[in-house]
Amino acid sequence: MKQYAQFSNIIDESIQNLEKVLYLQHPTNMYAPMGYILQLGGKRIRPLLVLIANDLYHQEPTKALNIALAVEVFHNFSLIHDDVLDNATMRRHKETVHTKWNNNIAILSGDGMLLKAFEMINASSINNKLDIYSAFIDMSLKVCEGQQLDMDFETLNQISVDDYINMITLKTATLIACSLQLGGICANASIQDQQLLYKFGKHIGIAFQIIDDMLDLYAQNNALGKEIGKDILENKKTILFAYALNKSKAIEKEMLLQLYSSKNTDSTTKLNTITNLYNNLNVKQEAVNLATQHTNIAFEALQLINTSAEKKQMLIEFAQSLIKRNF
Repeated sequence: MKQYAQFSNIIDESIQNLEKVLYLQHPTNMYAPMGYILQLGGKRIRPLLVLIANDLYHQEPTKALNIALAVEVFHNFSLIHDDVLDNATMRRHKETVHTKWNNNIAILSGDGMLLKAFEMINASSINNKLDIYSAFIDMSLKVCEGQQLDMDFETLNQISVDDYINMITLKTATLIACSLQLGGICANASIQDQQLLYKFGKHIGIAFQIIDDMLDLYAQNNALGKEIGKDILENKKTILFAYALNKSKAIEKEMLLQLYSSKNTDSTTKLNTITNLYNNLNVKQEAVNLATQHTNIAFEALQLINTSAEKKQMLIEFAQSLIKRNF
C-alpha cells in the first residue's frame, strides 16, 4: 500500500494547489465556495482509483493526474448540489456551501465545478480524449439519474431491493466504476480490461454503499462519528428498509410505513421501534450477504484483467479497505 500512499500525497498536493487558485479567482462568491468544498477533504477515493487503475499497466501517475482531479472536482460538484436538494446543513463536520453562502451561489458554484472538471480533461495530455469524454458524460448523466431516483423514493412506499440497488448503482457505484475505467483508458488498456475495471468498480461501489447503509445504524462505537440512525430519523429508504418491507408481515409493514410517514413520533421511540423491527427481521444479515455477493462478483472480474498478480493484489487490498468496516 506504500505506492498508494504516494498517490494519495500527489492528489492531496494537487488539490491544495487547486484550492489556492480558486480562492484567488473572481467573482469571489462563485469561486471561493469551490475552494471551500475541496478544502473540506474527504477520502479522495475516486481520484485515487484513477491513478491505481493507471498503475495496473505500469504507467506514470502524472499521465492520469488531470483526469483524477477532474473526477474529484465532479464529485464535489455533485455534493454541493446534493446538499441543496437534501437541505443538508453539515458536510464533513462543516457548514455546507449553501448554508455558508446561499442556494443561488451554491448552484452556480456547483455548475462552475462541473465545467472545471471538463476543463481539466481538456488540459490533459491524454491522446484518446474522446473516450475519456464519452465515459465521463455517461457517468455524469447516470449520477444525476440516481439522485433523481433517490429523491423519488421519498414519496414512494413500495421500494424493492432491486429498485434500491439500481438507485445506488447510478448514484454511487457508477462514479467509482468510471474512475477505474478512466484510469484504464489513460493507460491504453484494452476495451475488455476497461469493461472489467468498470465491472469491478461497479460491484465494489454497490457493496460500499450497502455497508455504508448498515453502518448508519450498526456502526460499532459510533465509528462514523455521526448520529446513529440518522437515515431512519430522516426517513431515508435504504437497503435495510427495502429488506424490512420485503420480509415483514402486514401488521409490521403497516407500522413501518406509518413510522416513516409520521412527523410527530418521538425520535427515540421511532429509532428504537424501527431498529427492533430490523433486528427481528434479520435485515442486517441480509444486507451483509448481499454486499458479500457483490464483492465476490467484483473480485471475479478483477481476476480476468490482463495485469500482474502483484498489481491485482494491491487493488484487492485497497478495495477491502473500503468495504471492511466495523458493524
